[in-house]
Parts: sequence; C-alpha cells; structure tokens
Amino acid sequence: ALTFEKIKRYDIHQSMVKGIVFDPANKFFATASDDRTVRIFRYYKKLNEYNNYEFQMEHVVVDPFKKSPLTSYFRRMSWSPDGQHIAVPTNGPVPSVAIINRGNWGSDISLIGHEAPVEVCSFSPTLFQIADTPANEEIKFQTVVATGGQDRTLAIWSTCNSRPIVVCLDIVDSSITDICWSPDGETLYFSCLDGSITGVKFGAREL
Repeated sequence: ALTFEKIKRYDIHQSMVKGIVFDPANKFFATASDDRTVRIFRYYKKLNEYNNYEFQMEHVVVDPFKKSPLTSYFRRMSWSPDGQHIAVPTNGPVPSVAIINRGNWGSDISLIGHEAPVEVCSFSPTLFQIADTPANEEIKFQTVVATGGQDRTLAIWSTCNSRPIVVCLDIVDSSITDICWSPDGETLYFSCLDGSITGVKFGAREL
C-alpha cells in the first residue's frame, strides 16, 4: 500500500474473476470466478524482508457452484468479522448463498430464500450477543449477513437461525448491486440499478 506496486499476478481462474475478499485475521484471501470455483489463498510476509510476500493456494471450493449456469453476474463475497465464514452468492439451479467454513473450507450450509440470483452478501462488522443466554452459560455471539440481488429483495440472516431475521420484498425497483454496513453495524446502505441508494436502520437491540 505504500507504493501500490504489483506484488504478484495469478492467471489461475479459467474465466473472469468476479469477487475478492480478505480474511479479517489477515491470513487468507478468497477469489470467486465465473469458472464455478472459489479459490482460497494463504499469504504472509517474509520476516526481515521489505515488501516480500509468499502466496500459496490453499483450497479450491467447487461443490456449491457445480450446477451454476455460466451467466455473468456480480459475486460480491463477504468474510464474517470473526473470520469463521465466507458468504458467496450462487446462481442455481436454486438461488442461494453458500457459507464456506474457515479451516476445512467446507460448504454444507446454504441460505435459501431469494427467488432470483443473489449478487451481493455483506456481513455486519459487529458481533451480536445472542439474547436470553442463561446466567450460568457462556455468552454466545452471532454474526449477521445481508443479501440482495435480482429479485429486488433484501434479506437479513444470522448464524444462529436457518431462516432470515427479516425479508424486505420489492424494496427497490431493480437489482440490488452492493451493500455496505456502517461501522457500528446498526445501519446498512445498498445501491440499486434504478439509480438509488437506500439506507436501513435497525433499532436498539433489534439485531
């Protein structure tokens, strides 16, 4: 970032790269492509060497994307703030969001509910305490992810429930293209192909 010098180039995907996301713990990054794969890279800086990095491909995630058509669309991924999950839009045969687990890079969980391809996922930067934790148990936390796409629907999900917290239908007049949370995790903004930017604010303790 000091000089914006190109450090490394990978010609490793077979089609256009549509998404890239960095691990909040600073050990990995992931790329998603129209070649129906997500590739996980491990990177680290060599000790005592200025601007010298080692990159190694750790894993190729294929299973959630095997039946996806090759139609080109956005795949804006998101890495959860605790580093445990990556959310990746998939495009069929049922529109969904694949959740990839850190470490074993398994993808046995999918968020299903959208009626058209999902184009963007975005985790809130905040961890939320799960309500009503008994006093004698350790406090548990959940992450919250927002998803949107071509069905003009915004959905909010949490890691402790297979169903969305809330679904906002026909909230805009065209596809949702990007989502961004405020740093406190209480407000999100999303852009749309109709030219609008919409803000959604959650009440105290609502999430």
